[in-house]
Amino acid sequence: MTKNINDSAIEILDIYVIGNRMFMIIEGNGSLYFENKSTIDANNPKFQEWAELIWKFQQAFLFAKSGEKWMQVGKILELELGEK
Repeated sequence: MTKNINDSAIEILDIYVIGNRMFMIIEGNGSLYFENKSTIDANNPKFQEWAELIWKFQQAFLFAKSGEKWMQVGKILELELGEK
């Protein structure tokens, strides 16, 4: 799993869960491309085992395409607050 993350140029990866939904935040080093990550994931049997296990705990969104597990979201707000 760690090799997959490193090969994908991911620097920080956080996963949160609530009920049957998971939310993942990924920070990459600029060369992170989701298409490349999909290829890397598809060619790693250990990652595939992990993905199958995790999918048992998730439920797809009603608007997701068949088999679509993770979806990109659009950021609508980012605040950087100074010292108080």
